[in-house]
Amino acid sequence: MTLSQASASLRLSATVDPADPLSSGTYELGGGSSLYSFPDANQVYTGKVSNLDSTGDINIKTATANLPVGTVISGLGGEDADGAAVDLSEIYGLKIKNLGADDLAVEVSSWTGSNPMVEFGNVPPGGELIVVDPAGRPITLCSLDFAPGGQDGAFEIAVIGKTSA
Repeated sequence: MTLSQASASLRLSATVDPADPLSSGTYELGGGSSLYSFPDANQVYTGKVSNLDSTGDINIKTATANLPVGTVISGLGGEDADGAAVDLSEIYGLKIKNLGADDLAVEVSSWTGSNPMVEFGNVPPGGELIVVDPAGRPITLCSLDFAPGGQDGAFEIAVIGKTSA
């Protein structure tokens, strides 16, 4: 797989109209974009999960899923789009988009297996969770645990990383 222009672009802003009668005009707060490039990235994979009715997990190091029977999975079979086995040594970016009608609880085990679970929180319907580490975060063991808020959880996942090869 040959990657080019692997990156993440983030922007968080709001336009405010001051309530102070002595102020006039609108102001943009938090403007500007942040662009993070990952020139060493050499592997990317995506997956889609639907019909998730109870908890399950995805190993983001190897792109493998451990999800309940009846869950519909596209991708996440341990290979990237070229059919190469996924075995990431570093992760640069992770994006999860909740496609379900209810909140999706997301937790991550430590990147190296030495820390307890950390809860990212609930991703609302249509919401996204994005994690970016421009320097690359070494991983030896990493599992994302998912718990749907209803009986028909669904989400997409995209991961950009680097293999040790």
